[in-house]
Amino acid sequence: MKTTTFKREIRSVCPVCQGKSTFLAGYKMGKIVKEEFEIRRCHTCDAIYVANPIHRDCLGDIYNETYFSGGGMDDSVDYEANIKVQDKFFAKYDWQMVYQLRQYDLSKGIKWLDVGCALGNTLDWARNRYEAQTFGIEFTEYGKKFTKERGHEVLGTFIEDAVGKGHDLSFDVVSAYEVLEHLYDPMNFFEQVPKLLASGGVFHYSTGNPPRDPARITPWGYIRPEVHIVFYSPKCMIWIFNKVGLKAHQRKQFPFVKNKLYTPKLNWKQKLIYIACWLGFDLLGTFQPDGVRAKN
Repeated sequence: MKTTTFKREIRSVCPVCQGKSTFLAGYKMGKIVKEEFEIRRCHTCDAIYVANPIHRDCLGDIYNETYFSGGGMDDSVDYEANIKVQDKFFAKYDWQMVYQLRQYDLSKGIKWLDVGCALGNTLDWARNRYEAQTFGIEFTEYGKKFTKERGHEVLGTFIEDAVGKGHDLSFDVVSAYEVLEHLYDPMNFFEQVPKLLASGGVFHYSTGNPPRDPARITPWGYIRPEVHIVFYSPKCMIWIFNKVGLKAHQRKQFPFVKNKLYTPKLNWKQKLIYIACWLGFDLLGTFQPDGVRAKN
């Protein structure tokens, strides 16, 4: 993608809690937009955010067809490649997701909504693993078309498009994998989630867990300021769940899972952290919590 310039938005308050008590964490140079982006952290909710992100009017130029094949502003993304090696992709998801979701006793035939479903990769996995009824929300027309062609129902462009369409309080899982860091209005997103979750339903997601040390924030590789603009610590996620009426539920992840197609490379310190979390101790804040809707 050629170097270009986009107009910016200026955020004078935290995009999560709207608080004004924030501090400068530093500056980050864009990879494609060769300009500095201001990074701030909120004292109230602990969110980290880009204070002068690319204007949302430019999103159509950013999340285009090239973006899905690793040629856009985030070259770590390649949904098309995942489809070509789907067995390996499924094996990786089995390790990352099944051992976190198993504590919720999800049964076959559950109803699953994936927000930011891209090309439907996650929904393919949910259908394969759980025989799930699969639904998606997707911003791009390219992603919507691809997802529909793979046999999943697309409910709209934004999460609020799913509310009031006969699916309220009906999803066993609402997922958002590598989506939350892209949001311009995070609380509008999170306020919709309880409206869609069934009794006992779980909001499951993945996003970068920012460093605790302020000196490590701007060097953190997950900050790709053209596209990753909000970052949520476990403390921040608990704050959000309390605000929208979900229960924060600690994740568990068992490290000793073998699969011939995917074997994660964990050092002994990481294994100890995973085991401790499996036993109910996450003293280092390694795992962000899930959000669970109370059972009726």
